[in-house]
Amino acid sequence: MSADEAAKLIDDGMVVGMSGFTRAGDAKDMPIAMAKRAKEHPMKVTLITGASLGHDSDKTLTESGILARRLPFRWIPRCVAPSTTAT
Repeated sequence: MSADEAAKLIDDGMVVGMSGFTRAGDAKDMPIAMAKRAKEHPMKVTLITGASLGHDSDKTLTESGILARRLPFRWIPRCVAPSTTAT
């Protein structure tokens, strides 16, 4: 199953688990496919990872607007969407 096909199985409100361990261990294609799906079909999910994702994956998911919650959460200012940046 491709990442795009798997992303079609994700619906609004779901809790999604994903592996992590920075760029060395995070899923590379799935975050991109989830972000693409969210842009086509707006939705919010809770994403739980076993460890941190790489900065690129978090940034892609954040900018797509798909994340309702992200656990464990790491504060990386460049990964926060402009509309949610604290002032």
